[in-house]
Amino acid sequence: MTPGINAINAIILVALLYIFVKNYRNIKSNYNFGLLLFSSLFLAQNLLMLHLGIFMWPSGITEDIMLHILVVNVIQLLGLIPLLYITWK
Repeated sequence: MTPGINAINAIILVALLYIFVKNYRNIKSNYNFGLLLFSSLFLAQNLLMLHLGIFMWPSGITEDIMLHILVVNVIQLLGLIPLLYITWK
């Protein structure tokens, strides 16, 4: 379940990156660059967690740790959905 949420987060972050790149090309401001950098690093973190969830969980991550990771990923998802909605408008 956790890799699925990571994948959804990554898709949302790719959509946000698309918008932020488009905005940065039109308006070259430090704010837009900061959003671009933030979403790029956040995407890298989610892709790493996706990799760990797929390849490392069966071999050594306990259910207790996966539960904590799941909670963090759900909180991220709940934060990214409104951000994407507001940014898309």
